[in-house]
Amino acid sequence: MPQRFDGFFVSNEFPTFDVDETLVDAPFLAAYFRSREVWDELARLSHGLGSRRQRVHPEEVLALEILLPPRDVQRAVVEQVERLGEARRLHVRVLDLVTALESAVVNRGS
Repeated sequence: MPQRFDGFFVSNEFPTFDVDETLVDAPFLAAYFRSREVWDELARLSHGLGSRRQRVHPEEVLALEILLPPRDVQRAVVEQVERLGEARRLHVRVLDLVTALESAVVNRGS
């Protein structure tokens, strides 16, 4: 944990992990854990009654096997994920503009 967080309180509801950056880039790991497939796997491992009380235990997260490409490939993957995210944001913006344009055309015609 970074020194700037020393002395902060944490809860077992929100465990934290240190990343061994000699093995994996933190942004690559973050992108990995944002993927739908990983969320589905973790949901399958979760325990508890009802969706509000379901928990994934840290041991289950630590038991996941992650195939790690070399660090330069990890960085390239993160760059591509970021580009894809930007493309998705632009796509949504274009759709919003098209909707606004359609609305303006329809309103002008009536």
